[in-house]
Amino acid sequence: MTPKPSVLNPKHGRRKSRKPDGPACSGRPNLVAAVRHRNPQCMVETLVSDMKGDDGSLGVLFASVPDVLNHNIETVPRLYRAARPGSSYEWSLDLLEAHKNQHPDVPTKSGLMLGLGEELDEELCSLSTLYV
Repeated sequence: MTPKPSVLNPKHGRRKSRKPDGPACSGRPNLVAAVRHRNPQCMVETLVSDMKGDDGSLGVLFASVPDVLNHNIETVPRLYRAARPGSSYEWSLDLLEAHKNQHPDVPTKSGLMLGLGEELDEELCSLSTLYV
């Protein structure tokens, strides 16, 4: 059995969506608030899906205002459909941009897998797209 976070007294916690491409968890804002209440020194990072581009789900997601928002774009545009069926590279970029516009002081981060058949110029293009 895993100890409760209050027993561990972590300094940084990360919350991942249970359904990577499902609707936003309506309880997420409450979870972030509960962590902050129990352990005010703990930074809260949320690792989120693209919510299939659904604005309503994104609104719920953005209401949580974590200390760090993490959304992995995973791969370059050419390989995106194969790596993340049912998702969209554009949705991912839109999510990161919308969150940054709404919460400019909250750091955002993303991940990119390498070794799926991408070319160096594609990797550099994706990285430069993220670095804005």
